[in-house]
Amino acid sequence: MVYQDPLLAYLPDAKVRRRKKKRASLNEDFAVTQPETWHKQYQVYQDWRDTSPTLQRIKDNAVRFQQTCDAVKRGIQQAQIQIVDQVDSSRDAVVVALKQQLKSARTKLRRALQQQQQNQQTSEDLGADLIAFSKYVSGSKQESQNLAIGSLVFAALAFVCGSAPWLLPQLYLVFAAVALPWRVYQFYRKRLAFYLLDFCYWANLASVWYLVAGSGNAHMGTMVYALADGPLAGALLVWQSAWVFGSAAHSVSVLIHLLPGLALFAQRHFSPPESVSRISLLSSTKYGGERDGSSTFWWFLLAPFIFYATWQTAYWLIVQVCCQHYIKKHGYETSYSCLAKRAAKTNNVWNRIVRKGCKARRLCMFGGIQLVFTLACLLLFIPLYHSFYLSCIWQVVKFAVPVYYGSRYQCEKVPQHQVIKAVQSKKVHVSLTAEAKAAMTVKKTVATA
Repeated sequence: MVYQDPLLAYLPDAKVRRRKKKRASLNEDFAVTQPETWHKQYQVYQDWRDTSPTLQRIKDNAVRFQQTCDAVKRGIQQAQIQIVDQVDSSRDAVVVALKQQLKSARTKLRRALQQQQQNQQTSEDLGADLIAFSKYVSGSKQESQNLAIGSLVFAALAFVCGSAPWLLPQLYLVFAAVALPWRVYQFYRKRLAFYLLDFCYWANLASVWYLVAGSGNAHMGTMVYALADGPLAGALLVWQSAWVFGSAAHSVSVLIHLLPGLALFAQRHFSPPESVSRISLLSSTKYGGERDGSSTFWWFLLAPFIFYATWQTAYWLIVQVCCQHYIKKHGYETSYSCLAKRAAKTNNVWNRIVRKGCKARRLCMFGGIQLVFTLACLLLFIPLYHSFYLSCIWQVVKFAVPVYYGSRYQCEKVPQHQVIKAVQSKKVHVSLTAEAKAAMTVKKTVATA
């Protein structure tokens, strides 16, 4: 009897062949041994199968395979659990991140709206401040009137110079009768009374005296003309006098230096027509002057220089000797202190030369420079006196230079002064407003208490 293993139906083909081969060898062994009964043979087979290493390996492999399958199943389950956990955590993280982004976006939007409101409020406040500031910066009605009057005065003077130059002496006398008393009043009111001792006012008084009472004296006319159209007119260029049409002080200062020489130039070179020469105001002035060359070096240079030296000595005695303590005590300002301040601002070579050393040296240097300037102007006046065309050019220069400096002052200095004035007025307004608010707060607190 050939034994058939029931496991053959469950094994693969290669294993079946190997198993059949083994069974064939077993059958041969069974045939050799010839067991007595099938039961014994099966018992032998059972014992062999239990003790066979191949079967044991198969069992071990089956157990290991089952363990591997269980491990893979457990790994798949753990992976599924991890994936689910990761998905849940990722979903939670995404939700949290979205919530944070939404919160930050809301915060940014809120801040942007607040900033926009603040910018809008700032723009409104800035607009209101600019409107208020423009009110402070803009000139007043009085300044507009002064500018209009100054422009009309310049236009009238230019018209008279072109159409009726013989009227300039009378026009200058009218100006002196009005401007000099007004100047005295202004200087006394502003504690600038010692400015009235300056050379320009002495020269103006000499010019007025000559036109009113001494026009018949040709030599005296030469001396006064040299003073008026020499150092007095030259100060317009040296001190950079600005003809600001809107400023009465600037305009009067320029005309005080310009009109005496212009009036004496017209009195020397232009005579009125016969139709108007009989007017009493014109008949009192002698026109034409000295033209035959009889004036000598004495009247061109020495007599004006003696006049200047007399003024300089009197000025030094009054300001630096007699009234020095009074000036310092009451805070009066003089032309010397004013020029010293202007020189200190510019800080040029002349300032370093003049202001070096003690006070006595500074005074001597200041007087020496003025003396050199006066002598130079008197020397330059000699060709002007003998040449009509050079005199005309000099009169044009006397007009053009102050107008130029006045234009610079109007375009550069006046806006700065207006802004400074507006800032100061704005600060005062803000301080008054703050004080008013504080007073209202205190009043409400007291009323509540």
